[in-house]
Amino acid sequence: MSDRRRFPLALAAFAAAALAHPVSSGAQTPLGAGARTDLALTIYGNGLGLVSDRRAAEFSKGVNALSLVGLSPRIIADSLVTDVGGGVSVLSRERRAANLTPDKIMAANVGRDGYLIRHHPGTGAEIAEPATLLSLQGGVIARIGGRTVLNPQGRWAFDALPASLSAEPALVLAAAAPDAGRQEVLLRYLTDGLHWRAVYTADWNGRAGHLDLKAWAVLDNATGVDFDQAWIRLVAGQVNRVSQPRPPVPMARVMKAEAAGAMAADAQLPARQAVGGYHLYRLPATVSLADGAEVQVALMPEMRIEAERQLVSEGYPAAFGAQRGQPEPTHPAVRIAFATPKDAQAQPLPGGTVRLYGADKQGDSQFLGEDRIDDTPVGAAVELDAGRAFDVTVKRQQTAFQRVSNRVFESGHRIALHNGGGKAARVLVAETLPGDWSILDTDRPHERDGGRAIWTVEVPAGSDAVLNYRVQVRN
Repeated sequence: MSDRRRFPLALAAFAAAALAHPVSSGAQTPLGAGARTDLALTIYGNGLGLVSDRRAAEFSKGVNALSLVGLSPRIIADSLVTDVGGGVSVLSRERRAANLTPDKIMAANVGRDGYLIRHHPGTGAEIAEPATLLSLQGGVIARIGGRTVLNPQGRWAFDALPASLSAEPALVLAAAAPDAGRQEVLLRYLTDGLHWRAVYTADWNGRAGHLDLKAWAVLDNATGVDFDQAWIRLVAGQVNRVSQPRPPVPMARVMKAEAAGAMAADAQLPARQAVGGYHLYRLPATVSLADGAEVQVALMPEMRIEAERQLVSEGYPAAFGAQRGQPEPTHPAVRIAFATPKDAQAQPLPGGTVRLYGADKQGDSQFLGEDRIDDTPVGAAVELDAGRAFDVTVKRQQTAFQRVSNRVFESGHRIALHNGGGKAARVLVAETLPGDWSILDTDRPHERDGGRAIWTVEVPAGSDAVLNYRVQVRN
């Protein structure tokens, strides 16, 4: 019979042996983080991470039981993929919760020799007296010095921990090896508790009309386990998921993080590539991401972008009925508008928070406001809403209303703008109008942008300006 035909028969024998001797009953080879040869994390923006964990193990010929610790407690169990080289076949996989407790230790040592630690009645010195644990039914029964003793006083001690107990969750594999030798075990699984987000610093230069944009990636680990010296990939984009996130494991967390020297020096930046409709960033050096840690790394080169400061007043006038009450003045939004570059420095911008800064007359940088941007492709327009203009106010008032028919309505509107500042202000007045509308009359030119009519109004320093218009709407 050829070797090719003999091996399936041997594998069947291994499988039969695994069924006859479950992994829970046999000796298990521990495989902790010290056996790890490579670790890679792909982190998504929705709290999901993909862990690729490679470890080396010594196999004996036949069925082996491996106990792997250091996996994320928030693992999505049915996403687990295991692969072993050298023709080794994984027969079964069993996830076990941490079970190292005093009761479990006592139960595992019934019938075994141990020690009772107590104080000598004469000297008071602590002694370890040999004892055999006989039973835990209804209390502790032990054999001490040739006598059977019920509920003896003292602390029990044993020479070794039972192999079936672990202080942390473990994955136990039963694997059939055709030959003895060293092989690599690859574990790949999804886990909740890994997250990243983009944050931006934008330095605004109003005189030059540009801003300098710096991007950082903030990595968070809330899995309940440390990931040491891991290669990190970040995915920008919205991946779909249907599995429910596992809740975090309550535990005390130490805030710590360590990045390799190349990352700390910011000498290298992540390499970006398009993958399956998303953008993937590969960090150039390994990062140690401790449980509870927050690590910040540079995401892309700094960009200088031409930008425009705008004052924008958004209005939603009453067009299907008479206005009630007297409206209060509002302050227009201060917006910085730009388009992402298309030249050599072109970069898509993953969604995140943008914090805007500007220099005062002394050259000191001051915080001007913050806004959030969505995922922004190359060449797309961006508007940052920094806050509200202090010196400029806008007051809207309906001046006329007429119901022409059951479906047609006409109304007049007056918008009064005041500029209390020392410089002229240009305000974009945007009126979002309902239904099918048309401007019947206006004292200033306007543009139509979808459902909005937009006017540009110049307001002199320390002065006022007025905009009047009439609109017809159909429902």
